[in-house]
Amino acid sequence: MSTLPISVLIVDDNKHMRTIVRTMLHGIGVRWIHEAADGLEAFSLMLSQAVDLVVTDLSMPRLNGIELIRKIRDERASPNPYIPIIVLSGHS
Repeated sequence: MSTLPISVLIVDDNKHMRTIVRTMLHGIGVRWIHEAADGLEAFSLMLSQAVDLVVTDLSMPRLNGIELIRKIRDERASPNPYIPIIVLSGHS
């Protein structure tokens, strides 16, 4: 399988879920994967690293998924307000 030339940020406070998502992404060829345990850590990472896709949980401490998405979509503060975001959650 070829490597996909994209960088993905996984945001989840559950380390096991981050590992599962990382393994799935790795299985389809994604090699540049960053991880963050909450929205604050994720946004900080986005300010210093180029990211092409965000996969985020909704329920997290400090800055939850909805708050992270609002912060990312804020054109005044975000390094990439149009980045694709996938919400992956156990909540229905």
